Amino acid sequence: MGRARREFRNLDRGGRGNDTPPGNDPLRWVIVAGVVALIAVGFMNYTATRDFRKELDARFEGLASNVAQIGAKVNAIAAAPVARSGPDPTHVYAIKTEKAPAEGPATAPVTIAEFSDFQ
Repeated sequence: MGRARREFRNLDRGGRGNDTPPGNDPLRWVIVAGVVALIAVGFMNYTATRDFRKELDARFEGLASNVAQIGAKVNAIAAAPVARSGPDPTHVYAIKTEKAPAEGPATAPVTIAEFSDFQ
């Protein structure tokens, strides 16, 4: 068997020939180092995310208490009686209707006076 054929067979088996012992393959150690680096980066990402989530949970608890306080204030305002302004609806007021434009007989038992503002 010729030298070219032997090199082809060696490359076909591992791609690097037989000059490197199986336990000391540099590519294997590069792959192991890469996997270890990926695991380390993943763990650091996990811890940073966990800490960030704890911080966000604390902020959301604060927001929930603020929303509850605002809701209590809104409910208190809504439950408070509204102070009416303007004329008293239970009082009968005397209105001068002499010389005012009117429709119907002057002796009607009920007189309705309408006030309007054209602004």
